[in-house]
Amino acid sequence: MGSRLTRRAAVPLLALATALSSCSAPSPKPAVRREVAPGARLKDPPELVSHNGLLRARLVVQRRKVDVAGRKRWALTYNDRYMPPHAAVPPG
Repeated sequence: MGSRLTRRAAVPLLALATALSSCSAPSPKPAVRREVAPGARLKDPPELVSHNGLLRARLVVQRRKVDVAGRKRWALTYNDRYMPPHAAVPPG
């Protein structure tokens, strides 16, 4: 888990990636395989972290078919990972 600053910094980056991805035509890609076995604990996706105030990262956004609850759906993937919407609620 990263700091709150790291997570907050990722939100504008993902918003920018989403906006940019809508500018290009979708490219056909093979379906993404289920990476988590049913009943397995979920893991946090990898975090992009800056060093000395500089973030060096390559973010590849693609529209692909992913498996969601046993059904194939078109969705945006980031660096070949599907990250569905989520709610982050601070304690208290």
